[in-house]
Amino acid sequence: MTTLHINLPDEQIFHQLEAIARKERVSVDEVIRMLLFRFTAEHRTASEWADKPGHDKNDVIDEMAGSWSAQDAEEFERNTAPFREIDPELWH
Repeated sequence: MTTLHINLPDEQIFHQLEAIARKERVSVDEVIRMLLFRFTAEHRTASEWADKPGHDKNDVIDEMAGSWSAQDAEEFERNTAPFREIDPELWH
């Protein structure tokens, strides 16, 4: 086994990895191993991922991790908004 230390340029990336880990019920390390395995198995470089039509280099992790599209995220937020409302009658 080899140890790899990763300096993430943005804390948001780590939070996204944590969210994936919670969803998949695995550790963040396991998510990173899965992403690296998938990335290397595809034999694609970051540029090749980003060169796909409609992608930019900042979206590589989203493509690899299977993130939602902006439209899907907006629909989810819209559909779950009522769950974030507080019923004042329950809190008096």
